[in-house]
Amino acid sequence: MASAESSEGAHAPRLGRRRAGWCVLLCLGLAGAGAGAYFWFRPRPKLPPQPTAQSQPARIEAAPVPAASNAPSTVLTPPPALPPKSTEDLKVGPVRLEKAKGSSLVYAVGTLRNESPHQRFGVKLELELTGPDGRKVGLAKDYRSVLEPKQEWNFRALVLDAKAVSAKVASIREDE
Repeated sequence: MASAESSEGAHAPRLGRRRAGWCVLLCLGLAGAGAGAYFWFRPRPKLPPQPTAQSQPARIEAAPVPAASNAPSTVLTPPPALPPKSTEDLKVGPVRLEKAKGSSLVYAVGTLRNESPHQRFGVKLELELTGPDGRKVGLAKDYRSVLEPKQEWNFRALVLDAKAVSAKVASIREDE
């Protein structure tokens, strides 16, 4: 029995190597088949057909047609160019402080109008708040994601400083 066990043990590493070799060959074959399928079925850019002497039609010269003298002439003119965007086109009316009904919250309210023919995106309004002595006591901010041409925005910025008695525009910015 010892001889039978020793003979089986001698063949075991050889079979493992053969299986590993076949697995490697199988993987390489599958990878090659996948690469071939990719290159065969991938989308290719369409090339324009090459003109040949047979495919080109013969040119026929047409006699010029005389223009009718009483036909109206149509001249196409390009549409007028839009003026460039400017924050000067965003006009702010008077700003006042308003206390919310049934609450102790105070808001700076007013109207901002887009006077331009351009749509505005990400309009940020910053208001400077002043106290009773005229000193700056804080800022109030509001934001509008889209402001259409010739549209008004009734902004409402929360005032966080209780000492504020008035507000004025500090800056107007927009996303590009």
